Amino acid sequence: RYQLALLYARQGRRRGALRQRAIEHLESLLDADAADQSLAAGGDRVCFTLGGLYAEGDGAEDPDRAIAMFRRGLALNPLSAVGHNHLGQLLMRTDQPLSALGELKVSLQLDPDFRAAHSNLARLFFEHVKPGDLAAEYAHIMEEFESRAPQVLARLSQELVELGREQVYRGLYTKGHQLKNLIGVVGSRLRGVTRKLLATTEPSGQDLTKAGEA
Repeated sequence: RYQLALLYARQGRRRGALRQRAIEHLESLLDADAADQSLAAGGDRVCFTLGGLYAEGDGAEDPDRAIAMFRRGLALNPLSAVGHNHLGQLLMRTDQPLSALGELKVSLQLDPDFRAAHSNLARLFFEHVKPGDLAAEYAHIMEEFESRAPQVLARLSQELVELGREQVYRGLYTKGHQLKNLIGVVGSRLRGVTRKLLATTEPSGQDLTKAGEA
């Protein structure tokens, strides 16, 4: 049933009915496990998969259901770096940055090479920590990660630099697009004025024609 749910989940990204069938299969597995412990060691995977499907939903309750399901999975397997990372992502989405910070740090404690956790932690710092407070956050990481702190801080700094570049490029694109639109509007207005001036044989009409074409 778990494998069938995975197949439905993969296809359900394009077809909502299949996604719902995947959810129903996973929920029934957890219901059965609550009665007779039939999942044995696989309960955490079922919880994480179901939590991921809840997180993709559009309903107002879906994020809370997803968070609860990831926490249930982590209660079964507290050493899952992936589970802590996904929970941190969900907590960021629901505007709980302090809780998200804790989960992402746990994820990196469990797996210091986990790229996704570095990326998410960098985004949290970028969006929720003032530049003047970043040094304090780095100091906390130095204390908490001890010998592994330099490795974590180096990766984290790289991710922050990449985020900064993305913001700069996005800002340049937005400003450039706005400038292009503005130039287009100005050119259109100049061409309109030019036509009126040419109709009245004003000598300045030719100068405005060149400006409008430019």
